[in-house]
Amino acid sequence: METSQNSTVDAVEFEAGDDDLLKQGMGNFIEAFGAEEPVCLNSPVTKITYTDDGVVVDVKNGKRYQARKALVTVSIGVLQAKKIQFEPPLPPSKLDAIDGLPMGNMQKVIIDFKDQPDFMAGTPPNSWVLYQAPDNSVMAFVIRPLGKNIAIGFFGGERARQYEQQCASLSGDKPLPPERQPCDEKAVQQTRAALVRMYPSSASAAAGASAPLDIGQAVDKADIYLTRWSLEPWVLGAYSAARPDAWHLRETLGQSICSYQPASQQEPATEGCLRRLYFGGEATGRPMYNGSFAAAHEAGLRSAREMLHSLGEEDRAAASRTPTAATGQ
Repeated sequence: METSQNSTVDAVEFEAGDDDLLKQGMGNFIEAFGAEEPVCLNSPVTKITYTDDGVVVDVKNGKRYQARKALVTVSIGVLQAKKIQFEPPLPPSKLDAIDGLPMGNMQKVIIDFKDQPDFMAGTPPNSWVLYQAPDNSVMAFVIRPLGKNIAIGFFGGERARQYEQQCASLSGDKPLPPERQPCDEKAVQQTRAALVRMYPSSASAAAGASAPLDIGQAVDKADIYLTRWSLEPWVLGAYSAARPDAWHLRETLGQSICSYQPASQQEPATEGCLRRLYFGGEATGRPMYNGSFAAAHEAGLRSAREMLHSLGEEDRAAASRTPTAATGQ
């Protein structure tokens, strides 16, 4: 999102710092972390029904799952697109929170120079660099992540959306592969131009070059990969971004809700009710972690504690109502 469309509190509270990069990537980390957990792939949820009796989750492939409670961690983009039907409908406070925390845009252009000369050797590994173009537009870079001969360019806000939309007609319901596509040329060429201005000198023999070669030529020979998060059908954006004066809605979105009468559109009771739906994901994290993996992790721990506590309370309440042989009841 553009600065004028974003919450000032969200921006000020965010605790930016050094990133801890993963050599094998976040995807491999998540897969290894959950290797022992049962996961159903290719099972997009279409409907969630929650009542006093529990939760029923309908899946596109026709399967149905039942449980006492459910944790919803899909992105704000998916909730705003109404890809999941809730029965009864979500209460007004939850709908307001979903509307107030739209998805922001961020596109990455990853340039892997592989065995080419390291033009960026003078830049320390994992360096964040802010680049301002002659037209005063800006983009960010991570230079030499993990000491590799790689540059990662970042476009944000409206420009990221515009670049990704160049590929919209080719995307459809399935995302494009990450490899550079013809529709990515505007983003790639903008990144190339920035690197040429940042590293104008030719590679030297000390850098391992057999002949002078500038970084623009190196980009043309490099492997290039791009993210297009706004076109990912199960994400629809890069991260949540609170609208002005809406930062507090992160907490509202993360609050669990109870079963209540479908005919009522009023807010459900908050005390003495059966809590059935819980909400997690990065959008429910504190502003200090907004849009980050840390927010999702913290929200997951919070939701797990709340669900376990509620299940324990329900079990104890049920046990107190069960007649026992000892009393002859």
